[in-house]
Amino acid sequence: GIMLGGIVASKSRGGFVGLVVVGGLIWLMSNHRIRMLALAAVSIGFLALIAPAEYWGEMGTITDTEDGTRNERLHSWGTGWRGFLDHPVFGVGQGNIPWHMSTYADPNYRGKGLGGRATHSLYLTLLPEMGIAGTSLYIWLLVLHARSLIWLMRQSKRAGHLKRVQQYDAYARSILCAT
Repeated sequence: GIMLGGIVASKSRGGFVGLVVVGGLIWLMSNHRIRMLALAAVSIGFLALIAPAEYWGEMGTITDTEDGTRNERLHSWGTGWRGFLDHPVFGVGQGNIPWHMSTYADPNYRGKGLGGRATHSLYLTLLPEMGIAGTSLYIWLLVLHARSLIWLMRQSKRAGHLKRVQQYDAYARSILCAT
C-alpha cells in the first residue's frame, strides 16, 4: 500500500509501468493465481478510488511523443551511448557518467543542460560507466543470482511441506521478481 501510494503521489509513469510489470511477474510466479487475481482487482479498485484525476491525466501521456520529459530522456540515452562509444572497454568509471554528460551531449540539442544528470537507464548507465568489462561482470552476477534463487525454489519443492522451506521458496520467488 505504501509503495502504491508513493507511485501515485509521485505521478511517475515509469513507476506505474514498473508496478504493472512486477505485478504480472508476481502473478506468474504465484502458486495461488486466483487469489492473486482477486488481490490485484482489489488493488486496482483501491487505486482507482484514491488516485486523483491529475494522476490519471499524467498516465494518459505515456504514449505522447511530444512530451518534454520523454525527449530529455531520449537525449540522455543518446548522450550515455556516445560516452560508451568513447570508452567502450572500461567506461568512464563507476558513478561518473553524470559528470561526463555535458562532454557527450549533442551540441544541437536545445533542451536543458545535462551536466550532473543521470541517464535514466540502467543499461545506458552501466555501459558508459563500466564499459563492456564491468557490464559483463554485472550481467554474470545477475545470472548467478537468478540461478541460485531458482535452485532454492527447486530445493524447497523437493523438501515438501516444511514451513521453513516454504518461507525460503517465498523469499526466492519475491527476490527473483524484484530482480
